[in-house]
Amino acid sequence: SADSNDKWPNKSVVGVFPTVYDDELLYSMVARFSRLSGYTDAASTNLDLFGRAFGHAAPALPSTLDVMAQSLPASLGLTGRDLALRHTVLPYHCAFLTETAAERATRKACADPGKSVRPTRTVERPLARPTNLRFCPECNRAMERAGQDLHWKRVHQLAIVTVCPEHECDLRESGIR
Repeated sequence: SADSNDKWPNKSVVGVFPTVYDDELLYSMVARFSRLSGYTDAASTNLDLFGRAFGHAAPALPSTLDVMAQSLPASLGLTGRDLALRHTVLPYHCAFLTETAAERATRKACADPGKSVRPTRTVERPLARPTNLRFCPECNRAMERAGQDLHWKRVHQLAIVTVCPEHECDLRESGIR
């Protein structure tokens, strides 16, 4: 829309984007795009994908996803809503919210150019969120066998998940916060 073009006047569509895998964490997609593009800094990646030098691809709950979706090649057919619901942990955070509250959080993830999304007020959490990204070594081997780029799976980043649901082995913590 003309309104969104006013907010990001210098935004352009990226010509090449890596394959997007099922259950791939948005943060992973952005990191692989950065590597594919040859960028050495986050600001260049964020400028291409989010229209600003600071981006919102936080592993936990990113924002500005409509802007990112508009930056992606049309052939991917991804909307900000698709990115929020299929490539972030937002659906897991919204599982026990009312439908109205979950929809509001999804809209914020898509449109808010400011801060990361917090679908609920600060509440006591029974499980601490992992501080580093986690992976399953068996999933990584399966990705390599299938000729896929290694990528972060969102299910592995959930606090309650400590064992890979597919391979039933312990998840390992990476050095990436």
